[in-house]
Amino acid sequence: PPIGINLDALSYKGIANGSVLLGDLAAAAGFGSVNELLSATISARDLLNAEVTALRASSNAADVAAGNQIAAFANQASNTLTLSLGQLLFVATGSTSSAANYKINALDLIQNSGEIINGKNFFSTTITTGIPGVLTAPIRVAIIEAPQMHDNFQGSGPCTDPLRLEPGCGPKTAQVRIATSIPITLDLTASGLPLVQATTIPIVIEAAAAESFFTSVKCGEPTSTSSTNLRVLTNGIAMHIGSVTDAALQSTTALSLQPQALLHGSVAIGFPPVVVTLDAATAVTVKKTFKHGAVLSGDIESNSGVLGGDETHTFVGDAKDNILPTSWRYDGGVGNTNVANTVFSSLGITNPVLNAAISTALQTQLAGFDKLFIDPVLSSLGVTIAGADGMIDAVKCTVRLVT
Repeated sequence: PPIGINLDALSYKGIANGSVLLGDLAAAAGFGSVNELLSATISARDLLNAEVTALRASSNAADVAAGNQIAAFANQASNTLTLSLGQLLFVATGSTSSAANYKINALDLIQNSGEIINGKNFFSTTITTGIPGVLTAPIRVAIIEAPQMHDNFQGSGPCTDPLRLEPGCGPKTAQVRIATSIPITLDLTASGLPLVQATTIPIVIEAAAAESFFTSVKCGEPTSTSSTNLRVLTNGIAMHIGSVTDAALQSTTALSLQPQALLHGSVAIGFPPVVVTLDAATAVTVKKTFKHGAVLSGDIESNSGVLGGDETHTFVGDAKDNILPTSWRYDGGVGNTNVANTVFSSLGITNPVLNAAISTALQTQLAGFDKLFIDPVLSSLGVTIAGADGMIDAVKCTVRLVT
């Protein structure tokens, strides 16, 4: 989290199971309205303690459990570093009263408050992993744009207004970039090369923004039978190998990566043996984007023109306590593609023997990287691999009498 407190995987999971109403959070923080909360600044400690209070007051056991998890470290957070929730959460003009019923994932709220570091949507921390032999890994997280919550009427856009006020324009999720350096001892002996060396693998993950549309809103009688079609366009995920600066990670333009040597020193390959200088031979950059069943070269930005996933789901109900499903996971189109293994097999090292040996070692020693690292880290930020989670909090139905 941005407050410099490390959480293990169990804590992440427990907190991620809880959700807090924006109105309850405002009240717990001592504000009279959501608008006051979003207009004010609040310290990291006060935000966490308000979240604890709101979650513990919930009738949902998962919310209470999440509140208890946060309470265990809330008072360790900074009381001097502050943030403005109005920069993290966008609510359309005139919608702040209904915004009180918006649900926010408890862990998503903590993670998205990363702007308290230097006033930007950026933070760094260390996380535990489920990767065998890799107990912890450092991560740097850049949230390129603030996630949005939105009220609107039925429609289908287009959404050219930055405030997304055209009919049908729903919320748009944040684009997230995550950089890590995975500490690993690469063992190439299985490929016949006499080399075992401790190193780090520089990896960058990009989860693209997704946008939604209220394509149909039908009020029923009773209103609890109302239905809403929520269409979501997803834009894929990207995984890269290479080093990246903090500034490049936070840039809103195409991601700039620099080559980084995966191994150092030298190794003799073949017969008669040829000595290969590893610093030069293994200095690589790899950029791959996974979108709608395709594997594309380049980053998210350079592939923004390629169509991503397009899915519409129907929600039935008119209030947060009766709308079903409570949420829906929209598929981003990655399917059964193994993201990490695809990247590890695309190193592009010019020596074919060395290229195959390193590729095989990475796929073997970091087996299950998608499941053990990418998915848990993105989930802790409220993001899914290449897709999006959508929900409807309320439907307002009115009756016009004509006389």
